[in-house]
Amino acid sequence: MCFIVFAKQSQNYRNLLSIKLKIMLRKLLYSALVLCCLSFAAQASIYPITTVGFTYSPDTLHIALGDTVQFTLGNNHNALEVDQATWSANGTASNGGFNIPFGGGQWVPTNTGTFYYVCTPHASLGMKAVIVVHPPGSAQLVSVNNLQPCAGDTILGIINAVGFFHPTNQFQVLLSDASGSFANPSIVGTLNGSSGGVIQMVIPSGLPFGNGYMLAVQSTEPATTPQNMGGVLIISPAPQVQILGNTTACQGDTISLTASGAATYTWSNGSNAPSIHVLQSGTIGLTGTSGLGCSGTDSIQISFNPPPLVALTAADTLFCANEAPIALQATPPGGNFGGDQIFGFINPQNQGQGSFAAHYTFTDNNGCTAADTFHYQVVNPTIPVFDLGVDTFCLFGFPISLTNTASPSGGSFQGAGILTNNTFDPSNAGIGNWVLSYTYIDTNGCSATTNDTIEVVNCPMGLQENETGKQYAFPNPASNQVHFNQEADWQLYTISGKLVREVQGSSMPLYGLAPGLYLLQSINGQWRQKLTIAPQTP
Repeated sequence: MCFIVFAKQSQNYRNLLSIKLKIMLRKLLYSALVLCCLSFAAQASIYPITTVGFTYSPDTLHIALGDTVQFTLGNNHNALEVDQATWSANGTASNGGFNIPFGGGQWVPTNTGTFYYVCTPHASLGMKAVIVVHPPGSAQLVSVNNLQPCAGDTILGIINAVGFFHPTNQFQVLLSDASGSFANPSIVGTLNGSSGGVIQMVIPSGLPFGNGYMLAVQSTEPATTPQNMGGVLIISPAPQVQILGNTTACQGDTISLTASGAATYTWSNGSNAPSIHVLQSGTIGLTGTSGLGCSGTDSIQISFNPPPLVALTAADTLFCANEAPIALQATPPGGNFGGDQIFGFINPQNQGQGSFAAHYTFTDNNGCTAADTFHYQVVNPTIPVFDLGVDTFCLFGFPISLTNTASPSGGSFQGAGILTNNTFDPSNAGIGNWVLSYTYIDTNGCSATTNDTIEVVNCPMGLQENETGKQYAFPNPASNQVHFNQEADWQLYTISGKLVREVQGSSMPLYGLAPGLYLLQSINGQWRQKLTIAPQTP
């Protein structure tokens, strides 16, 4: 048998080789290396023969020289070797060969050929069988399509099988270590059958660089052990390619990935750059190639988490400037408020009239942030005017209608002595100082209240502000005319200070004046009194 053997370089010399020289050496080896035949030492296999009734099973057994036959026979059956003619005639004359006793035993053939045997007591019944002993087969790995593979590569070879192999045989290709030793070989390929053929071999990943790897073939039936190398391989390690970077981010963000471990790269998106930016979820693959032409791969799963659902609301979007603070409702809880209100409350009294915005930001457990903005408006309430015109009322005076004492109309009156028909009854209030209120709700729903403080006194004469030596006007409110308890020069002013009427005497006509609150005073300025003019009667 022939072999092409390459002397292995010393460790020191290999360490001094440049990459370029290694590549040149590979090319030389690839062009020169031819895998030759392999020789094997056969290992014995044991094949059983049993009896079933008056038959042997199997009735024809093919084995290789060196194998053992184990007879397991019934107590009334034996196995006597005879020649072919005796066997054909169902005779029992021994030819001097093996004679297995009743119950069974072993036989190891010493030469090849066809061996005939019968059961002595039952040969006449046709209880007989044949054993065919073949020369042990041999196999050769005659070619390999790649003598310079990388660790992890798949290569093809051809096994040429000569001689006998059982149909259940398996050819196995072994790979030595980098020094050519088969002390702990790796099985890199298998082929089932008895006739050889194309075999696929996978070079184990993670192997270090070496130019002394060898291949060999062994079989299982018959069992053989490889004795010699089948050639030399140069195996280069595959690069440890790795994708570096985060695998998760928030929607709208960008993930930056960097390739590591090789000289050149190809990403699954077609990019050859050392780094890429990813915007969508999915699987990212990377193939890296080393300077020796070997490739490695890596892949990672990228996912972009959705932002949290954030909402910021309040009871309304329109608030009155005199309202108490209003709480903002924010979901999910635990975020941060910002904008015009950073503490989670709208405080219209501090802000005053205008348009405003509150903000809320929330970050979830994935680190994703979302925000919401709440826009609202603060308006000033309509402040009503309320004045009875008279500060002192007689206990038993007539009830006074409040309809024309407040504006805008449509509000509500509250206080002592105020009846359900919006009149003030001094006797119902009783003697004392009282605060009467008028509350008005405008079209924005804003409420405001104006107070007027009055006094109810006991008036023996039944007149308002009737105190000895004092001037006073009556009735109050008045509609067409007002009277005075003394003759004098009188002036009537609007609340804003405009003089609208001036008379001399004990009365003043009020025709032509609009209902509302006015101010009466004497010309000498020694007396003043508020006067409410009610709607005039015809």
